Amino acid sequence: MAMFEFSEDSAYHVDNKLVKLWTKNSLEEMNHKNSDKFYVVDGRERIGKSTWTIQQACYIDKKMRDLKVFLSRICFTVDEFDHACKHVKNGVVIFDEAFRGLSSRSALSKTNKRLISTLMEMGQNNNIVFLVLPSFFMLDIYPAMLRSNGLFNIYEDKKTRKRTWRGYSFKDKNKIYKIGMKRGWDFPFTTNFKGRFYDNRNHTKFPGGMEFYKAYEKKKIEVLKEARKEEPEGDKLEQRWKNQNDNFVRGIYEDFLHTHKKVAEWCKKQKIDKSQSQISQTLAPKPLITVKNHNS
Repeated sequence: MAMFEFSEDSAYHVDNKLVKLWTKNSLEEMNHKNSDKFYVVDGRERIGKSTWTIQQACYIDKKMRDLKVFLSRICFTVDEFDHACKHVKNGVVIFDEAFRGLSSRSALSKTNKRLISTLMEMGQNNNIVFLVLPSFFMLDIYPAMLRSNGLFNIYEDKKTRKRTWRGYSFKDKNKIYKIGMKRGWDFPFTTNFKGRFYDNRNHTKFPGGMEFYKAYEKKKIEVLKEARKEEPEGDKLEQRWKNQNDNFVRGIYEDFLHTHKKVAEWCKKQKIDKSQSQISQTLAPKPLITVKNHNS
């Protein structure tokens, strides 16, 4: 383990294997080769993947010792990430909390499309980019297989109960994606490229210590709060579309076809993504709401 001193009240370890990797793929090397690198970091909630990523970023890019630069390089929305990727020159950019709270397929698809657009258009700014998200398998095929250079998975070792990182090469993470998408979101094989990482509750292992940690948390809360303000309108539009779709299916059933099976066959013929079970749920009678008379 190599000890990296970020500031007077903050120092943390970087695994020697990672020191070797970041020496080989340094910002100076990206500038020299007129190239960039894009890495995916995944792991369960509260496992420390954001802290691990920020530790690596600050080790790679010494400019992030400045608090203003530090905050500008950590993005929490697609718009912010898009702007950073196109304007940062020869530095590190992190898209943290990517896909956070996206439960609907449409929202996931929309974010993936924006992500793909950013990765295709960000140009040769000679950056090193990290994408932090709950699962590698939430990505579309372009960022997961074609665009990303490697994958890091952050997890808790079952035997030691200690936080661990493991890294996969371009070839291996593509194998994982292909197998995982077919058999379930899991890692089918292990790797020797792995090691420990350290994080603690008083945040001395967080780059910049408590000052940087509080600034990071404040920005995250503010950005996500603003993002949530914009969600209701999108939710209304999505709900309106769903109601119209359900009314359309109900009209086909009541006026023309009269059976759930025929409606399902008709939807399949018209390339409408609705199974017979979904149609049955749509056409199920709504339960009556009983209003209690409190005067009785």
